[in-house]
Amino acid sequence: MDDPGLVERLLAGEINLFTCASCEHRARVEAPLLFNDLKIGLKIQYFPAILLDKDPENLCKQYFGMMTEMKSFQKEFDFMAKSFRNQSIYIVFSMEEMVAQIKFRALLYKNKS
Repeated sequence: MDDPGLVERLLAGEINLFTCASCEHRARVEAPLLFNDLKIGLKIQYFPAILLDKDPENLCKQYFGMMTEMKSFQKEFDFMAKSFRNQSIYIVFSMEEMVAQIKFRALLYKNKS
């Protein structure tokens, strides 16, 4: 979580949002988004649910590419803590679920004994 302001915008639903300069109409831009917070040990990949129906082959390609890169990264940084190297990525298909997971994991981290 390098930019707390950006995280606040994500939690407020202000990420992947387009606002028309003329009429100020707001619309969500359906684009994948990766959230990574090393401090709380959380990686979440958002894929728009529409991709499941519209472009499932590309969705699978993106997912497998991401997993390949992550495995390569984990091997390259073998000296790092095992907990960091073995972090998995949670896949979600709604921004609401992404935000809920971030809030929940941050709460768990804050209240852990």
